Amino acid sequence: ASGTVGSELSRLLAERGHRVLRATSRAPQVGQVPLDQVGGAGVAAAFAGVERAFLLAPPGHVNPHELLIPAIEAARAQGVQKLVLMS
Repeated sequence: ASGTVGSELSRLLAERGHRVLRATSRAPQVGQVPLDQVGGAGVAAAFAGVERAFLLAPPGHVNPHELLIPAIEAARAQGVQKLVLMS
């Protein structure tokens, strides 16, 4: 949630009263959790206690499904009820 789309989406959701957990591949700031989709670190923690999630495929990967499928499986394992994917 530190890029163009994620930061704006999380801002809008927070403005509307939603509790927002922001995951980022950059150095996390207050209120963000670290997530490395390429290496897999932090994927389970990013979905812990989350009911709905927005997932964005990291840019520049030839086979984004190799990164997205493990994230989708982790979301399912954590009990995420709704997952929106932007590719």
